[in-house]
Amino acid sequence: MEKKIVVIGGGPTGLGACTRLQQLGHKNWLLIEKNDYTGGLATSFPDPKGFWWDIGVHVTFSHYQYFTDLIDQGVLAYAKKHLEALEEDDKDLKIEKLWCTHKRECWARFDPDSFLPYPFQNNFFYSKNTQVIKDCFDGLLEIYANRTNPEFNQIKNFEDLIYKKFGKGLAEHFMIPYNLQVWGYPAKDMNHTWIGERVAMVDVQKILGEYIQKNEPKDSKSMNWGPNNTFRYPKYGGIGAIWKGVGYLLDENNLMLKTEVTEIDIDKKEVKLSNGKSISYDYLINTLPIDLFLTKMIKKTQNLNVEDIFERHQKPKHSKVNVIGLGFECDMPEELKNKSWMYFPNLERSIFYRLTVLSNYSPYMVAKPGKQWSLMAEICETDYLPERKNLIDETIKGLLNENIIESKHLDHLISKHEFSSEYGYPTPYLHRDDFLNEIEPILRRKFSIYSRGRFGGWKYEVSNQDHSLMQGVEAADNILFGCEEQTFFYPDHVNGRKEQTRRFVLN
Repeated sequence: MEKKIVVIGGGPTGLGACTRLQQLGHKNWLLIEKNDYTGGLATSFPDPKGFWWDIGVHVTFSHYQYFTDLIDQGVLAYAKKHLEALEEDDKDLKIEKLWCTHKRECWARFDPDSFLPYPFQNNFFYSKNTQVIKDCFDGLLEIYANRTNPEFNQIKNFEDLIYKKFGKGLAEHFMIPYNLQVWGYPAKDMNHTWIGERVAMVDVQKILGEYIQKNEPKDSKSMNWGPNNTFRYPKYGGIGAIWKGVGYLLDENNLMLKTEVTEIDIDKKEVKLSNGKSISYDYLINTLPIDLFLTKMIKKTQNLNVEDIFERHQKPKHSKVNVIGLGFECDMPEELKNKSWMYFPNLERSIFYRLTVLSNYSPYMVAKPGKQWSLMAEICETDYLPERKNLIDETIKGLLNENIIESKHLDHLISKHEFSSEYGYPTPYLHRDDFLNEIEPILRRKFSIYSRGRFGGWKYEVSNQDHSLMQGVEAADNILFGCEEQTFFYPDHVNGRKEQTRRFVLN
């Protein structure tokens, strides 16, 4: 008899589990999703003026062939359901015509009147501030001199890593203030095990070589760093087109949309729903934030003392992300025409940590391609940071302070969009690994619960869309066949290679 597998949450992780189960012919599964669409935080909506907005910045790049296969089928399924949005030459539904492919143009606004190539730590010498350049080189020479000193290289937390791997100059001019902008917590309160692909490490000799050559910033070789140096984006419907389309691929009889989980009895293996029904399960795949899952969903039981685990390892920390979208109908500033996204480390000049020229991703993110353009700003919010009010006005003020726009552009600002996500980033706080190492095996081995995904698994280092999807795929394979879950348990391994053994094929 087939085991009953219940999946909570229809984001990339939940969809990964369900597409895999369906592909393998396992019929006894159910996806429960509170929204009337699939995608979770990886979704997009048009505003009344016809500008499309994502919830934060999502671009697609892949460590996994399964992910690539699936999202191709997702955008195709979305296009078939929304044919009226297609241009005439796209109506043959060739997958390659449904994507926009870009070479990443990623920059840092360190000086208020010029952009530096990102990562900043590999390109700081393009700054106009000679003292900054000197400070950064002094710091790099110090860490190079101590590279074989074991005492110097002992690292306790993220702040330690920044100072000892990047040097004092880079730390104080960029790395410390920028990471406070992003995370909303001091670097000393975060661990350093999550770094992996997320932070570009420095090569002192290589930086000296680039400094001597000192090409134009746009020719910096280090701009190719990272897994997303080339990325794809759906031509129609924003990033949400992928995941709505993937939802269309699933058997609708196994989907329970517009339904919330209200309580889970882990002793009886029973899920209670907002519609009053109860669903039993043999295995449960949870993608809700693990702190909410443990504190608000699980019925009190003597078999799991959540409060005791939190007391030992601290309750998981997270940050809220506020997304501000601004749509313009006028000529785009020349400086923005080649930009993908930009980073901002100066909290006094601007409250946002990242700014995306969203209309550069696809011309159809605006109602009038060629005549309109859009910016999307992301603002972190935590208890540690000062309270922010009037976010739209403060964002506009920051754009003016950073010389991104001029006051004349405000006469052509025709759309303002604001959205907040309480769970934006799963903070890799100091005791995160101890917490996960205790709670994860208890849930999985004792209660047949797999808590996976960006917030279900709480591992930022494997929380991109491809990672999140594959956590669901691999959880399904582990339940059915006992296959090892590479993505969740071995982040450095999966981030250092391309996995091509699994393929997604429509049944």
